[in-house]
Amino acid sequence: MKTLLLFGAIALSINVFGQVPNYVPSNGLVGWWPFNGNANDESGNGNNGVLNSGNNGSAVYDVDRNGIQSSALSLSSNPTWNSLGPYIEILGSNTLTLTTYAINIWIRPNTTCLTGELVNKGPDNVGFLSRIQNPLAGVAFGSLPQYVDYPFSVSTMQWTMLTFNRNSSGISELFINGTLVYTSSSSTPTNNNFNFAFGAMPSGGTNGSYYPYQGLFDDIGIWNRALTQQEITSLYNGCQLSVSTQPNSQQININNNAQFIVGSSDPSATFQWQTDLGVGFQNLNSVGQYSSTNTNTLSVLNVTMSNNNQPFRCIISSSLCSDTSNVAVLTVNNNVGITEFSQDNLFSVFPNPAESLINVKADTKLVGNVYSIYDNAGRVVLTGILKSENTAIELGNLSRGIYLFSVGVNMKQTFKVIKE
Repeated sequence: MKTLLLFGAIALSINVFGQVPNYVPSNGLVGWWPFNGNANDESGNGNNGVLNSGNNGSAVYDVDRNGIQSSALSLSSNPTWNSLGPYIEILGSNTLTLTTYAINIWIRPNTTCLTGELVNKGPDNVGFLSRIQNPLAGVAFGSLPQYVDYPFSVSTMQWTMLTFNRNSSGISELFINGTLVYTSSSSTPTNNNFNFAFGAMPSGGTNGSYYPYQGLFDDIGIWNRALTQQEITSLYNGCQLSVSTQPNSQQININNNAQFIVGSSDPSATFQWQTDLGVGFQNLNSVGQYSSTNTNTLSVLNVTMSNNNQPFRCIISSSLCSDTSNVAVLTVNNNVGITEFSQDNLFSVFPNPAESLINVKADTKLVGNVYSIYDNAGRVVLTGILKSENTAIELGNLSRGIYLFSVGVNMKQTFKVIKE
């Protein structure tokens, strides 16, 4: 960071969450298409898809296998082998080779889908193709005589996960619902200079398009290596973790302690509590006000008015899965003698942003009190006395980071200062 943020929390660390589920292998990931209302690649590689409606059928975003709306792609067309149905083309993917690879895809064919191309790259006679046929799972490489169709049934109107592997030794594998069902040697595609497509794309040959798919796609992943059995099993199991007990918002009197409790469907799950102080949710560590930040029960000790309306949530993790709890809010009641007046008027800080110095304008009730600035490990890095209603504080020697500013014993207020 190139700015200094001073505000009411210590021991926070930034945690960024991506778009790809954490049970999806990231090593060698070329693209991940969850079809959440679009055909974008959420791996960060930019291999976004473009819908081509063709001239025979329609495409809509539909309910996925978990019952979530607009989270799967549904294709329909007249089931004729040489018609051009709708398909998704992955532009710019013609530079990707298929020497070794893995393709994982969830499908739910409809009742009329006897044949259908799932993932293909170029014309049948020179490219790559994975398909179901009558309705068998299959994969084809190179020219037509070298097709390899795996004779295992795929049920219609039912979600099935297919995984196609090809390792560096030229061995091809088919997994259905995470189980290896077929192994074969097959040729390598003779030409990779075509974009990937999901569904039947124009072949470029005299016969038009082949085998338009009818049904639903979801969670298509492509890797530039073969996946392991453990990785495929994780893709099939997905994330079964859930939050069994949500944390409740708390209303606490000043100087008392607050607790937030969360529960998990997995008794062996791990926990990470977070808070948001205006820069997004960040991880909490068990120092300063906070304790048990890596358990199911978070404690916030000796709450002050700076904690009023502070949000908390918990990230629960188990194996390759994670889930996020609801947000609970801490409300602090100000009911202690001298602090019954509004603490909002005790401080004002300027300039903000600041380069090296801040001015603290304090209520006369705070003149003579000791102020302290703490770093994110809870250590005092700067201290002094408010000698008057206007006090200048040098910040030049402080490193960039997150700090806590407090004054007095019972009278504590925090503020945010940006050092440029």
